[in-house]
Amino acid sequence: EGKEEIEIDLNESGGPLKALEAQNIIQSDEETKTQNNITSYLTVIPANQLSQIYEKYGDALLESNVRVYMSTTTKINRGIRQTIKDEPNMFFPYNNGISATAESVNFKNGEITHIKNLQIVNGGQTTGTIVSSQYKIGQSDPSPLDGVYVQMKITVIESEAPLLFQNVVQNISRFANTQNTVKA
Repeated sequence: EGKEEIEIDLNESGGPLKALEAQNIIQSDEETKTQNNITSYLTVIPANQLSQIYEKYGDALLESNVRVYMSTTTKINRGIRQTIKDEPNMFFPYNNGISATAESVNFKNGEITHIKNLQIVNGGQTTGTIVSSQYKIGQSDPSPLDGVYVQMKITVIESEAPLLFQNVVQNISRFANTQNTVKA
C-alpha cells in the first residue's frame, strides 16, 4: 500500500516488446460484487533490457517473488550463468523464462510500450543471474548479454478490489513456483 509506483517506459529502456495477447478473462466475485479483468501477454525480452530495468528498479521488481536471489553459488544459477557465457544463443531454449504480473500495460499494434507496477513472481533467479553475469562475465567480455533472450509471460490484473488482486498474484506465484524434481 505504501509502495513506490514502478512506471517502466520501454521506449527509454531498450524499446517496445513485441507481444502476443494470449488470454483475456473477467473473473467476478459475487460476494464482494467486484471483478478482475485478467489479460496475459507472451513476449521475449532481451537480457540487456531486462538487466537495465532491474538496475533501475532493483529488488522492488521482486517484492511478490517467493525467493530472494541466491547468487551464482547454487547449481541452477551456475548453470544459467554458464549458458550465458558459453552458449548465449541457447539461453532461450534452455531457460523457463519469467512469469510476471502488472497493474497495466500499454499494448498497441502488437507491442508493449509501458508497464505499470511490474512484479517478477517467478524468474527471480534467472533475472538475478543475468544481472550478475553482466558484471562477472563482463570483465572478460564487454557485452556478455548480447544474443541472450528471455521468454516472459506478463499477466495484467485490473481489479476493483485490492484483496482480489493480491489473491490472484499469490496464486500465480504459488503455481508458477511448483517445481518437480527431474532425475537424470
